[in-house]
Amino acid sequence: GGTSSSPVLPLIGDAPSAIARIMDADTVDAVGQAAEVLVKTSNEFNVPGILLAIGDATGQPVNLVVFALTIATLFAFWVLTRCLGFGGGGGGSSNTGSSSGDCVLITGACGGGKTAMFQTLRSGEVFLDRTVTSMDVNEARIEVRSEKLGKSKRARLVDLPGHPRLRAKLDRYANGAKAIVFVVDAVDFTSQRRAVAEHLFEILSHPVVQKRRCPIMIACNKSEKITAHPADFVRKRLEKEIEALRTTRGTLEDTVGEGLGSGAVGLDGAEFAFEHQRSNKTEAVQCAVAGNDLESVREFIVRRG
Repeated sequence: GGTSSSPVLPLIGDAPSAIARIMDADTVDAVGQAAEVLVKTSNEFNVPGILLAIGDATGQPVNLVVFALTIATLFAFWVLTRCLGFGGGGGGSSNTGSSSGDCVLITGACGGGKTAMFQTLRSGEVFLDRTVTSMDVNEARIEVRSEKLGKSKRARLVDLPGHPRLRAKLDRYANGAKAIVFVVDAVDFTSQRRAVAEHLFEILSHPVVQKRRCPIMIACNKSEKITAHPADFVRKRLEKEIEALRTTRGTLEDTVGEGLGSGAVGLDGAEFAFEHQRSNKTEAVQCAVAGNDLESVREFIVRRG
């Protein structure tokens, strides 16, 4: 037949040299020839006939042909996954997590500006002050530059939906998390503080997040507005709310026993404070997606991500 434009075939043809160190010469030769015949007969489904044809073409026993064909097929499958990009590494939306530890998760309650922050960081353009409701996971690998640090870093940003029913997506991405940006609406924080604290508590107590020792930034968004609460106020109120949650959940554990699926938050015998978080260093900063005032977030990503 003629030559193929597929990027896979040349790589399959290199199979003999790739495995030459672990097989004898006859087997290596059979692998290469089996791969060639496999490609030529890929449209046929007569497996015994294919095996016999390969045996005739290579002059090898059928059992060696089967072994060689298996190796060639596995090698071809590996090449396909590499060429087609299966297993992550691309931009855009994704429904699968990563265990490579290169994700910066952007999360928080609904309406805080997570997706707007994600889009601004990705595009570098000023994103108008409006809420972008997203029910999907948004993902992109981008170059993040901190002017304060004078450094840039490639980072894989993952914007997780804030809707309570979709928070389970954190489980899917926690294994790949290197840092977490928790976005808070600094204007409406007082009325939402309980729900915000519950969401943050879920993250702080997540066993995988604790195990990976992910640093967490509480990004108090919309700080350009005159009614926005300062980051220090948000931090202190969240500490009080999380302490109340610790007490409530501690009582539940005493009543129904352990097994609520959460790790310890804070220090025993002391009121909760973010500075006590040994596994997840947490800081609170002011920022504003409107006007692209995100230097504190960019610095955090370059430093921690």
